[in-house]
Amino acid sequence: MKKNNKDLLAVYLNEFNFNFLYRGALKYNCLKTLKYLKLSKASTYTKDKFQDYNLDPWVQSVSINTGKESKKHKVYKLGQPIKNVHQIWDILSSADITSSVWGAMNSKLIQNNNLKYYFPDPWNYQDKSKPSNLMNLYLLPNYYAKNYLSFNLLKIFRFSLFFILGLIKNTRLIDLLRDICFSLKIFFQKGFKNYVLFFLFDIFFLNVVYYCI
Repeated sequence: MKKNNKDLLAVYLNEFNFNFLYRGALKYNCLKTLKYLKLSKASTYTKDKFQDYNLDPWVQSVSINTGKESKKHKVYKLGQPIKNVHQIWDILSSADITSSVWGAMNSKLIQNNNLKYYFPDPWNYQDKSKPSNLMNLYLLPNYYAKNYLSFNLLKIFRFSLFFILGLIKNTRLIDLLRDICFSLKIFFQKGFKNYVLFFLFDIFFLNVVYYCI
């Protein structure tokens, strides 16, 4: 987001314990993590109380992005589109402030010139990326998210090729090679597991965001 030469980066961390993370960063001397954990904080609260209904992250994400309670935005399922509600980046765009959105759960793309990049979360079944060439990166996680219990190997192979081509176009080669080596190491250590795969998607996307945005 840019206005008057100032940038703001908002990162959503899902279901993490601040005190646990802080103690771990101290124990292992993770200086960069400590730097960000020591920044000023603001607390928010929700009236939602029921897990597997209105307290889930894909519900709370919409509440954060729209400033509306779940009983007003009425989004309760992963992949459920929102209707007739403006998100924070839509409001910023109307104020002539540019922004980019990457992977926000249950978000919606409303086209405008001030929204520079938009990348849907893997469970978004109705929106496309902006710009369109980022769809090469989206096809694989989107297909896998919808079909991880029973997927077609040929489609996985095809979408993987698109994914690699998207990475080559949208990141630095040295970062890509480093991420590939790291991914192979993780696979050898942990095996092919869903949480590992989506973790590695995030690792690749970090460099894409840095390169593009």
